[in-house]
Amino acid sequence: MTDDETFNDEDQAKALDLVAEAGLTPAIAEGEALVIPAGLTADAQALYADIANRYTLRPDEWSVLEAACRSLSLAEELTLAYARDPEPMVRASHGGMQVNPLLIEAERARDRMAKHLRQLRLPDESGLSPFSHAARGQKGGQTRWSREAERVGKYQRAADGPND
Repeated sequence: MTDDETFNDEDQAKALDLVAEAGLTPAIAEGEALVIPAGLTADAQALYADIANRYTLRPDEWSVLEAACRSLSLAEELTLAYARDPEPMVRASHGGMQVNPLLIEAERARDRMAKHLRQLRLPDESGLSPFSHAARGQKGGQTRWSREAERVGKYQRAADGPND
């Protein structure tokens, strides 16, 4: 397809067929309706919809968003499985005690979710990306000046003496 050509309905249908044949879930907005990947928990569906409706994602970012939501779903399912039998320590195959693998895997799934969300580099509520030079400088300045205000306040209280 050249730059002059447009992506028509037939091309979109072919792309969706290829995605389905590959066993992937299409993560596209069809008109006004958002297609949320199947198999996600309610919280993961809400996260997917929130990000998809709030931000404009590049084509390569849709799969990252889906991976983040699948990681959240897995973490929730593992947490529910642990809640049914809340034993933090279980007997290992070698006979000793070990941390319940459900806890370990749930934590790993949450870590993967966080990694995928960081990979999207979504801006915060102020509109700055947390990875931008300006945001890092702003955060550093706020940290420095909050420490400075705390230090000055401590000396001011000491200079005022006891309250009578």
